[in-house]
Amino acid sequence: MSTYFIVFIILIICWYLYSQPQRGFKFQNFYYWFAVLILVFISGVRYKVGTDYGTYMYNYDWLYTKGDISITNQPALYVIARVTELLQHDSALWFFIMAVITIIPIAIIIKKHSIDAMLSLLFFVLIGSWH
Repeated sequence: MSTYFIVFIILIICWYLYSQPQRGFKFQNFYYWFAVLILVFISGVRYKVGTDYGTYMYNYDWLYTKGDISITNQPALYVIARVTELLQHDSALWFFIMAVITIIPIAIIIKKHSIDAMLSLLFFVLIGSWH
């Protein structure tokens, strides 16, 4: 729980720094993407956290041992499992790749369509969809 509190404090600081207009666009981009990378890192290195952790581990182990796409109704998970296997058979890498695939596109869309991207990112974190 303390990890999430620390992440939230860091995001609040990034939001404050992001909101300073005199810092310029370069600094706003830096603070935004720094916050996104923190979210990807924390989500990617989690261990037995979240309600979906066990399900993803089961799916990854099942796909790795069986190696048959017909056993899953989620072909994307099969492809990601195979890519992970090519790099290294490690569930930590699986979770990191899943974090990148889920958080980065959302962050790009938030950045592109939001008036205050950092505040929108904070709301994204507060609804609990980032891990």
